Amino acid sequence: MTRRSTKSALAVLVLAALLASCSSGNETGFAPGLAQPAPGPSLEGRPTSTGELTVTHPAPGSTVPAGSLSIEIELHGATISEQASRDLRPDVGHIHVALDGKTLTLLAGLTYVIDDVAPGPHVLNIEFAANDHGPFSPPVVVLIPFAAE
Repeated sequence: MTRRSTKSALAVLVLAALLASCSSGNETGFAPGLAQPAPGPSLEGRPTSTGELTVTHPAPGSTVPAGSLSIEIELHGATISEQASRDLRPDVGHIHVALDGKTLTLLAGLTYVIDDVAPGPHVLNIEFAANDHGPFSPPVVVLIPFAAE
């Protein structure tokens, strides 16, 4: 894939994500057709998290080398638990990482490495989920479209 076609494909992904998040009417807050966690428990009765996620690498819309990808995450207002539990607290949970709709881990820390990222456009889905691995209400999710070359 050429640099120009990679950038064009990435621009389409970014535009689709922005449009979907602004006008989808989707109550879960996920952009339709992009990487989303598997259907899980209803959001009704789920706690609202105090956590806020920021992905510092890769940046949305960036182009990174294909191969190994380091992900860097910041979590404010909450902490990560290394064990699953039914004790749901708004300030404790897990980091879930998915690439192009495929879940890679349900117990990531604030850094995570994905091996063998193929060239082309991708969407990274990072979620701060409750101790039982279910979503908070509303879900705490960051979608990062990027390209690898």
